[in-house]
Amino acid sequence: MSGLEVYTLPLSPNRPTPFGRDAEAIFGMNGPDGEELWIPTGGKGPAYPDYDPGDAATLVLPFDDTLSQRMVTFFKQCLLPNVHRMRTIPGRWDCHSFALWMQGDITDLNVIDLGETEAIEDGRLQTAAKIKPQRLKLGELGIIGGRTEHMAVADHSVIGLSEGRGLQVLGRNSPLAIVRHERSIRAYKTVSRGTFSDKEYGMYASNPRENIFTRGYRKLFGGDERT
Repeated sequence: MSGLEVYTLPLSPNRPTPFGRDAEAIFGMNGPDGEELWIPTGGKGPAYPDYDPGDAATLVLPFDDTLSQRMVTFFKQCLLPNVHRMRTIPGRWDCHSFALWMQGDITDLNVIDLGETEAIEDGRLQTAAKIKPQRLKLGELGIIGGRTEHMAVADHSVIGLSEGRGLQVLGRNSPLAIVRHERSIRAYKTVSRGTFSDKEYGMYASNPRENIFTRGYRKLFGGDERT
């Protein structure tokens, strides 16, 4: 694939997220061999509203073949089979597990421990570099959170896109969406309720191979060291 074509719509107001109406949810995509994949219409599930595919905007994500295939696989294995019971089933995926999957740190979507993925991102944040949000590179994993001398809390994980935007899962068992980094940081800074100062809170990026938590997760769940 040369980039990945996705179809987006805003979530309706009765599907609240921390991002308000600024989240462009991914309702469909053009998968391998031209296979079109769409969230079922009908709006009976707790995560997606009813919609008209003709209203969707088309966006091409400039991913390489590896990232495109991982994105399609996540959409097919996590979202499509569970679209009518999202947020009502036990935790299966969240922003951290999606980002780690896209990075290749998780190799089996059927074996995800959400407590473990959160611990990985907390641990990675301890040595990550705080960056300006617009500097997160295409395909790079960014962590939104806060860090002091005594603690590091990873509130959210995103995959970098262009123009200061990030690809992310909006919450536990929730849709995929595209949100501007500044909007995501503002939303989660509010949730942190003053735990961190503006200097301590924001976007962090790191090399996952430097972190012992990630290496331990690879060993536990069969992931390979990325080159």
